[in-house]
Amino acid sequence: AWTPGEAGSTLALDRLALGWKTARLDLVRPSTVTVIGGDVAIAPTALRLAAGDRVGDIDLSGRAGRDLDLVVTARRLPAGLAALVAPDLGGDGRIGVDLRVLGVRKTPRVVWKVVGDGLSLAAGRAAGLPSAKIVAEGEFADRATTLDATGTLGKAAGFAAKGRVPLAGDGLALEVTATRLPLALVDGASPG
Repeated sequence: AWTPGEAGSTLALDRLALGWKTARLDLVRPSTVTVIGGDVAIAPTALRLAAGDRVGDIDLSGRAGRDLDLVVTARRLPAGLAALVAPDLGGDGRIGVDLRVLGVRKTPRVVWKVVGDGLSLAAGRAAGLPSAKIVAEGEFADRATTLDATGTLGKAAGFAAKGRVPLAGDGLALEVTATRLPLALVDGASPG
């Protein structure tokens, strides 16, 4: 229900259900969004994202307008959601995301972290590759992000990447190291 007021207007969300292809996003419990001038304040809001029999949780809160202070956390998101846009990928595993959006609208700063566990693709499983675990974090500002990532593939193989990645143009500065990668990865990447 929309409640206009002199000091601001409030949208009370009692229900929310969105669907696309095989995914569904639902509001877990009632929440409110308040609009004051050009600013929007989002009360703590819990959402549930389902894809088939896999379910993940998304929480968001904060304010957006000229000044930004938004917090988004997601837990247990199914990697199989990639099938919505790339059906042949065959993604599996779980993904967690932490985002904090700060600064001002014209120059936002995003502190982020992504954790993936049990990650695999259909082609990797067909080649006998084990699932992967990845932890990556950084800070996005000025059209580039810092990156500090580590990952493991099975029990022995691993990689690390650290540096700066621009959204476009020059400025890529990335150091990548890998240990004990399976030859199946090289075979899959070689032409012919």
